[in-house]
Amino acid sequence: AQAWPGEILLTDSPNRKLGKDSINNIEYNEIPDGVYYQESIGNPEGIVVPEPSKNIWIPHPISGQYSINVIGTGNGEYTLGTLIYDKSGELKDMDFKGNTAINDIQEFELNYSADNIQDAENYRMVNIDIKPGSDPNPINIKSKGVTPVAILSDQFFNAKDVVISSVLLVDAKPKKSNIEDVNNDGFQDLVIHFDTQSLNLSTTSTEAVLIGSLNDCSLIKGTDAVRVLSVPEKRSAILKLFDFFATEFYAMFNILG
Repeated sequence: AQAWPGEILLTDSPNRKLGKDSINNIEYNEIPDGVYYQESIGNPEGIVVPEPSKNIWIPHPISGQYSINVIGTGNGEYTLGTLIYDKSGELKDMDFKGNTAINDIQEFELNYSADNIQDAENYRMVNIDIKPGSDPNPINIKSKGVTPVAILSDQFFNAKDVVISSVLLVDAKPKKSNIEDVNNDGFQDLVIHFDTQSLNLSTTSTEAVLIGSLNDCSLIKGTDAVRVLSVPEKRSAILKLFDFFATEFYAMFNILG
């Protein structure tokens, strides 16, 4: 993997680190045979890239989940490139472009399989808010209603770039969507509604995972905590009434606000 302009810090599934935390000025080399290095590229005219690219090489990666942090060392556009191989020598090349600023941290999740490279995916982690305004996000999986989820925009991520038809919330597909600023931070968020009974959740579930893709075909993933209930509709009239008034209040608040 490589990134510029920024530092790159990778953590494997046993929690070993490789790369550099530029905010705290700590360099890690905990993955066996792994190498972190910098590379400057010049040309015959003597013009050199202002900041060298940061590279990580792991000759013997293990299957599992890798966390990748791109830590901004300057203002501008960066590229995170990932080239990986499986045991048979098949390779997969994945690139992500984004914008960053000094000390901004953007997180990625690489799922790697040494047996089948086609199973490997690299996700940009995004912030989501299940049932905006609700905490701890109760979901009654017996409900015949919908569950709203906000994909939150920020300075370096625009939720409008999400391909709505690509989004899945624990296997459920979108029913409808709208754009609004749910957390009043000045950035327009994407709110998607999912059929509650289609959610692949159980009463033991403690979080829900959302995946999808952007217009440039790069992948995103977000997670949020949930408290799952399983209450038959006839017994949940009070909950339904509460949800109705909460929804109406939320709508009025946004209209008046």
